[in-house]
Amino acid sequence: MTDTPQTAGAYLAPFFEKLRSGLPVRIVALGDSLTYGWEASFSYFDLFISKLRVDYCGVTIDGYNDGVCGDTAAGGQRRISDLLLRHEPNIVIVQFGINDLYAGVPLSEYSTSLGAIARKCLRDSALPLFISSGPLLLERDQQRINEYYDAMKIVAERYHVPMVDISAYWLQHTSSLRAFYFPDGVHPNDDGYRIMADALYAFCTTQ
Repeated sequence: MTDTPQTAGAYLAPFFEKLRSGLPVRIVALGDSLTYGWEASFSYFDLFISKLRVDYCGVTIDGYNDGVCGDTAAGGQRRISDLLLRHEPNIVIVQFGINDLYAGVPLSEYSTSLGAIARKCLRDSALPLFISSGPLLLERDQQRINEYYDAMKIVAERYHVPMVDISAYWLQHTSSLRAFYFPDGVHPNDDGYRIMADALYAFCTTQ
């Protein structure tokens, strides 16, 4: 399954049908410090939930941010069963890759963990949604992280799960990168998180 708007619409149709019917929904964000919102005033997930609440005023939309700084896909695999049990989410946003890269996690292990997360979500009737990070400032790091996101795309296709290419959206909508990051060149600042939220929102709502 590719990340085309039509595919996203079909995949997320049950979720948005609940919203249109006024039924409560729950969304979990599973990831690392990029999901947590390290050093920023808010995370992309906070903004995304806020946008949905504006669109569906009066509908209960619960968001649970389970971003853990420094975590890898294997950590997400260990946590997902408990999160599914506690929150019974309709959607699970899955964001991993950068820490796997820096920790030297083999692509095969990274893929195995993502696949396990997808299977557990689908088994519990939660829709997993994979997302990438924004573009990294160092070209060397960007080339290396692309290998992980290529692996993520393969896992997404295997389980018929869409993947949101945050990096591609980011590059299409900005002319500068450094202004949207903290000095480490990895973690987005508030403006960077706004772009991530816009990318995720556009992907999910283009029916």
